[in-house]
Amino acid sequence: MQTRYLVLIILIVLSSLCGAKHSYVRLEPHEARRIAIEAYIYGYSLVTSEVTRIQMTNSTGQGVVNTPMGVFNNLRSYPPATYHGVVAPNADTLYSIAWVDLDSEPWIFSHPDMNDRFYLFPIYTLWTPVLDDPGTRTTGTPSATYALVGPKWKIPLPEKVQEKITKIIYSPTRYIVILGRTYCTGTQEDYQIVHRLQDQYLLRPLGTFIRNENETYSRSNMPAINGNPDPPFNRTGSVRDVIKNMNISTYFNIMATRMQVSSSSGKDVKYDGSIIDKRYSQALCV
Repeated sequence: MQTRYLVLIILIVLSSLCGAKHSYVRLEPHEARRIAIEAYIYGYSLVTSEVTRIQMTNSTGQGVVNTPMGVFNNLRSYPPATYHGVVAPNADTLYSIAWVDLDSEPWIFSHPDMNDRFYLFPIYTLWTPVLDDPGTRTTGTPSATYALVGPKWKIPLPEKVQEKITKIIYSPTRYIVILGRTYCTGTQEDYQIVHRLQDQYLLRPLGTFIRNENETYSRSNMPAINGNPDPPFNRTGSVRDVIKNMNISTYFNIMATRMQVSSSSGKDVKYDGSIIDKRYSQALCV
C-alpha cells in the first residue's frame, strides 16, 4: 500500500509538471518500487536544500545561522562543536552565509580587496552543484562585484551596471546560497581583521544597486523576506533527520513545488529579452 501510494504521488507530480491530465498506469510491484526509489533519490538534493533554506531563513529562530533572505549572516567566531546545520564545518575559517531569491530581479554581490587572505564564496543552486566559486584560488584577492541572475530575467543588464561588475553568474534556480568562508587564525586580533572584511560583503537587489550601489541590507533594515514561518516539518532539527521523518506527501509536495521553478541544468535557461519586470523598467532605462 505504501509503495502504491508513493507511485501515485510521483505520477501526479510528473503529470502536473508536464501539464498533462492525470492517468492511471498499471505497474508491476517491482517496477513501482524501482520508480519510487529513483524519484526519491532524484529529488533528495532539492528537498535537502529547501529544508535547509527554510530553516536558515527563519529569522525568528535562535539558531547560529538564522537570517532573513538577502542578508549575509557573518559568523564572528568558529562554529561551536554543537552546530550540525552543515556537515563538517571548517575550523579555520569564518562563515558568511546568504540565501538569495532571484525570482523578480538579479542581485549584486561584492566583496572588498582581501589583502592576500584566503577566502572563497562558492555559490550553489538548490540542486547543489556549484554555479561559480569566486575566491583566492580562482579569481585572486582584488575587490570584485558579481551580478546574480535568475531564470526569469530575460534582458541584458544595463550598460552602467555591466561596467561595474566583474562577472555575471546565471542560476537555473530561483533560490541560491552563497557559502562564504574567510581564513582566520582564531586570535582576537585576526578576528577583528576578518570582521572588518565581513562587514564589507554586500548584497543588494539590482534596483537598489542602480539607485545607490553602496546601499545594502542588514538585520536592522531588511524587509521581512523570511522562509516559510510555518513549514510542514521541524524547523530546528537536523536536516537529515527532518527529511528521514517526513511523510511521503510532504516530501513530494516540496519536490514538486521547487521543480516548477528550479531547472536542474543551466542549459534549460534562456535569456532572450522577451520579458522584463515592470517595476524596474523605468530604472533600467535611466
